[in-house]
Amino acid sequence: MVSIYGKTKLEVEEKLSEARRARRRGEAKAPVSLTVGRYLEDWQQQGCPGKHGGLRPYTLRRYRAVIEHQLIPYLGPIRLVELQPADVERMLQQLRFDGKAAYTAITVRSVLRSALSRAERNGLVSRNVAKLAGVESPPRIRPTVLTPAAVHLVLDACEAGLRRLVAIAVDSGLRQAELLGLRWADIDFEGRTLTVRATLQRVDREYVLGPPKSETSCRTVALSDLSLKAFRDERETQLMAREAASSRWRETIHGLVFTTPLGAPRNGSSLTHALQKALQASGLRRLRWHDLRAIHGGLLVQAGVGLTTARDRLGHSSIAVTSSFYAGAVDELEREAAEKVGKLLEA
Repeated sequence: MVSIYGKTKLEVEEKLSEARRARRRGEAKAPVSLTVGRYLEDWQQQGCPGKHGGLRPYTLRRYRAVIEHQLIPYLGPIRLVELQPADVERMLQQLRFDGKAAYTAITVRSVLRSALSRAERNGLVSRNVAKLAGVESPPRIRPTVLTPAAVHLVLDACEAGLRRLVAIAVDSGLRQAELLGLRWADIDFEGRTLTVRATLQRVDREYVLGPPKSETSCRTVALSDLSLKAFRDERETQLMAREAASSRWRETIHGLVFTTPLGAPRNGSSLTHALQKALQASGLRRLRWHDLRAIHGGLLVQAGVGLTTARDRLGHSSIAVTSSFYAGAVDELEREAAEKVGKLLEA
């Protein structure tokens, strides 16, 4: 039963008539007592269903963290039918005031927008206020562009095991989860290709193989001699580790290319930390692991590779994404060129 309130009898009668019309249209407004927090809890318990069904385990965990730590603390007590764009904007401003990055605010708004889309489709709310709320644009991040010579300095800074991973990442453009999710069956040494079929994800402290980021992320990537040698060396190292471990060898996921000395999946955060530590020790600039993918894109630009080929190699969702990526890499290369010319003129 839904209660209808108004300051006058006429207002109540108008609201009652609208409620009846909505019911005839198959709509059913949310009960007045339903809060944003209660609705979000129900939404996440159903697996945060979106346009294409349930979310991947890693994405689901990230959505739940946003709901628990940002959305419910800021918007939870507000009644769902009374939520306004101004409420959402105040939350986003408070997040920035609390020191959260602009990208965090965008992610929070995106999760709320997805949740309210379901409420709008089900007739619980008349509009998706998260779509209407303004959000601060994040600062543009310049892509990391390195010359081949600079890439070799990065590789030389890494110990052998890490060097193989970094070499393949820079040479193939794979995302870290794609790289760590590779199995030996995905590597075609004779055909000189690898096929991205899965990603390594950590869910509830356990590693599992999940689907790639998107349909276009499922792709076959040609390999150079550099990557092929790295894969062969990794296979030999793994075979020796398996023999040394003997009965202690435990493959929780069968056939992974990159494992610990005891057969377990590699931890992405630990790899990133090892890379940054190696670069710092060699006096080189700090890099995120994702920067290796950007470096690959920059090398494609320097090699004159076309947009369509680059899109397919990187697994971008559209040519527009690749075009924007390329434009950023070109801008960075031009900026570095201008600085070098300026230094020559100053000499």
